[in-house]
Amino acid sequence: MKTDRWTRFAGVSLTLGILLRAYFIVATPFDRPVEIGKLSAYGDEPAHVAYTMHLLENGELPAFITPITEETGAAPSFENYQSPAYYVLHALSCRAVGADSIEGVVLAGRILSLCFMLLSIPVACKIATRIAPGAAMTACAVIFLSLSPVMVRFSALCGNETLLWLASGVIVLSYLRDEERQAPRSLLLLAVVSALGVYVKLSALLLLPLLFVRSGTRFRTQRKTSIGVVLFFVLLVAPVFLRNKLVFDSFLPLTAGFGLPLFRIPGPDFLAFSFRSVVFPWSEFWKGWIGVLVMAPALLVLVRACWSGAFRPPMRLWSSWLSLSALAAYLLLNFQYHQAEGRYLFVAWPVVVAGLQPISTSANGPFIMIASLTLPYLLFVF
Repeated sequence: MKTDRWTRFAGVSLTLGILLRAYFIVATPFDRPVEIGKLSAYGDEPAHVAYTMHLLENGELPAFITPITEETGAAPSFENYQSPAYYVLHALSCRAVGADSIEGVVLAGRILSLCFMLLSIPVACKIATRIAPGAAMTACAVIFLSLSPVMVRFSALCGNETLLWLASGVIVLSYLRDEERQAPRSLLLLAVVSALGVYVKLSALLLLPLLFVRSGTRFRTQRKTSIGVVLFFVLLVAPVFLRNKLVFDSFLPLTAGFGLPLFRIPGPDFLAFSFRSVVFPWSEFWKGWIGVLVMAPALLVLVRACWSGAFRPPMRLWSSWLSLSALAAYLLLNFQYHQAEGRYLFVAWPVVVAGLQPISTSANGPFIMIASLTLPYLLFVF
């Protein structure tokens, strides 16, 4: 009966999550100023679309960039430093359906993001079953990916975020499979999917500790395999970094997109924005203490899950490394730029899935998960 209960809640959550995404795909404006209290455009989306439009019109990757700090509003190019995989797939999908107008490219890109999110769900389920077999753990993963407001918003927008999340899940799953099998082929697969992640977004570099950990465990007994796989990975990603250096004058061209870094110590505003946006990313609907009240349960669930997945016994090596890597990169970024959006931490979403194991054993687990993740949506109607 408990298994059936979890399965029903997972099915309801997935259905609701798809309906929410379908609504936001259609209803979210494109390239308009933010209006408080109204569903507004997301500021980075026009630059992602401009990247794809350049590919469609010129048949080549863009070789120019204007940092976001100098953006004038006309055909923004501050995302041009991004790795090309998403934009190539976006352009190909536009060609396939004959979308050549801005409106058509936007719609095709948003639907593509939804597809990547849907593909992430079975990956999350496979990760969950390796953490704790059973319907409850799998259902927790489905509920989280289906209803998390961050997951919902960015899987209804043009951009490379959901493809990165898919890549993160595949990399973690490949790590777990290699941990089980410890075969040269599984380690090679981990290297290949890690390299593909770099072609999606440079943020995938935050998952590199997983490849190095698995290679390190083989070093004593399979030295040639370990060294060979790492060198193969370097060879695979070399074109990305070579192009970045030649075109944008940096192997990691953050300055090209974000502007010149300015060292600062993040203050209370940074923390408040981080906590809010890691739960509810629509800043035009934040409503002071009302927002705090409806976001607090989801924030507590996420914090507890991250802590359980990364640091509480029995901690898992991969989740600890991924948590520390993502958090360190997030802090380093915000010591230099105003980039406190919580979505940057979601490269480590498998850690949240790992940390949901205690909730999966609770009799009230389904209610806790669904209630905490859906409460923030009340801000749309208050």
